[in-house]
Amino acid sequence: MPSKTIFKKQVMNHYDTIASFYSEIANSLKVLCKRTDKVFSNPQLDRQLGQEIWPISSDLGEILKITCLDDAIKAINLITDQGEGEFKNYEKRKKKEDLVADPYWDKEKKHLSHYFAFKEIVIGRELTMTDEGIDYKGLPIFLDENNVLPAMVNPTHDNYVKMLKTLQSDKNKSTDPTEINKYNSQIQDMKSIIDYSSQFIKEYNDLLANLHLLFFENGLDDKRKLFSNTIGQMSALHRLGHALMGLPLPGNDRVNAGPSFEWDISSNSIALAALKTHHTVNLAEVPHIKSKSDFITKRDGKKN
Repeated sequence: MPSKTIFKKQVMNHYDTIASFYSEIANSLKVLCKRTDKVFSNPQLDRQLGQEIWPISSDLGEILKITCLDDAIKAINLITDQGEGEFKNYEKRKKKEDLVADPYWDKEKKHLSHYFAFKEIVIGRELTMTDEGIDYKGLPIFLDENNVLPAMVNPTHDNYVKMLKTLQSDKNKSTDPTEINKYNSQIQDMKSIIDYSSQFIKEYNDLLANLHLLFFENGLDDKRKLFSNTIGQMSALHRLGHALMGLPLPGNDRVNAGPSFEWDISSNSIALAALKTHHTVNLAEVPHIKSKSDFITKRDGKKN
């Protein structure tokens, strides 16, 4: 990418959907490629992943390496098709209903796009295709809302720690044996939530670190092993997060805990190793890094 500014002004647009946002990215890439030939002049294929990384046959799409504008547009179209179905002339549509021509993102019509799959749940029936178009008059879909976990909004690990300290403080102020026993039980429950949250954050950071390393490993066998590991980590993270969401917050039976996606390399050996290996920053000089933004700020030599 050339160092000089391509666009003279920035325009903040409102995007109704992810597809409209990605459509803007595709259009911007086209503009850039008309103005300079440097956008894809050095695609760094050794730091990209292709289908060779996962040779097992799959109907869930392909892994694309980006070497030119056509590759980039193809990848963007795949993302938007999987999310909202196959669209045509998005920027020329007159209304939202004109967005999708085909709700399936794969040619064999095996997989609905995410939007239409979720809409089946909202409507309560499977989508069917007729000569007249899309029709939600297929088999019934039942959603038992009693099984929907009431996870708290925007949970953070620090909030859990604060809740624990509040419970401990309230217990210390109490002189009622029954109330003290209640606080003891709630404190143990809160400690369990904190333990799960700590484990989730560590596993999440391990996953991010391995994804980071994946793009720097040169050997194909190493790449395949790391890629396979990250797939397993994603599944494990899902199970751990779901378990955390099943734990009610002490003293509040209407709200459950939830996973917090926090970047914390200060206590993560894999992440530290990845950053030490592939970044020029001397982490020994900045031992108090606790967030991604903090790391980037210190790495670039800027002040908060």
